[in-house]
Amino acid sequence: MNVTTAGDIINRAAVEVGLSPVSDPYSSTDPNIVQMRYLLDSLGREIVHTRKWNLLRRERVFTTVAGQAYYPLPEDFHEMLNQTWWNRTNRLPVGGPLSPQEWQYLKARLVGVVFNVLFRPQQGMIELYPDTNTPGGYEIAFEYQSEWWVKNPVGAWAGSTTYLRGTVVSNDGNAYVCQTAGTSASSGGPTGTDIQIADGSCIWDFVSTMDYLIATSDEPTDSDSIIVFDPLLMIRGLKLAFMKAKGFDTTALQQDFNRTLDSVKGHDSPAPTLSASARGIGGLWDPLIGGQSVPITGFGGT
Repeated sequence: MNVTTAGDIINRAAVEVGLSPVSDPYSSTDPNIVQMRYLLDSLGREIVHTRKWNLLRRERVFTTVAGQAYYPLPEDFHEMLNQTWWNRTNRLPVGGPLSPQEWQYLKARLVGVVFNVLFRPQQGMIELYPDTNTPGGYEIAFEYQSEWWVKNPVGAWAGSTTYLRGTVVSNDGNAYVCQTAGTSASSGGPTGTDIQIADGSCIWDFVSTMDYLIATSDEPTDSDSIIVFDPLLMIRGLKLAFMKAKGFDTTALQQDFNRTLDSVKGHDSPAPTLSASARGIGGLWDPLIGGQSVPITGFGGT
């Protein structure tokens, strides 16, 4: 993955609009560099909304607790990916999202023994039906789009340490991101793959194994913050935003940014190869139209 730092993006954009680079854009007091820092933040948040980016796609897995209907959405939640909800325990799709009308219809019915659950987003949470006597022990999985586009450096977990939200630590072979700022316990540290992991006054969220590059914040905090979006896209977007804020003509810059955005979108995810073949072999479709496309009765026969 082609990534670069926030400091490098700001300096490159600054030079291309006629400004001088600085050693550390996030400690600079130059008004133009300060403005670029804020524009970079807004640019990243805007790009998140332009596409269901493959590099921002995440999976959430949680296990239901008997009698508990509400479960927190991921800290970095942006939007759900439709039809990805599955009950892995009994290998059935989870019904939903329920509309308010469907929810009230179900609430008016008597609930008997159930072997699956339904869901709806509700007040920043996931609410399951049945919401009374909710069955426990179901492993529920779904995919969603993250709003985090910045990766903070990973450090080893340390005891009795104050951590800020978005800090990523390694412990027990896994990575964890701080959801709620606080001070860690004196020993142990986060472990497991639960949605929320308590550690002193910190609340951690399981991220992944350590070799997985994943964004952990929705804003860069220093020059070493890694931006996961394409560097050329961010540089051209920042130049456009800066020159627009200054009141200059941005026609050419807008064209450059649009062209780069279209290109990056096209390379973001692979597309399936469409086939006119009527039959597949071994689960794969034949690449060409041939005998497999001819009816078994012959050419126009009955």
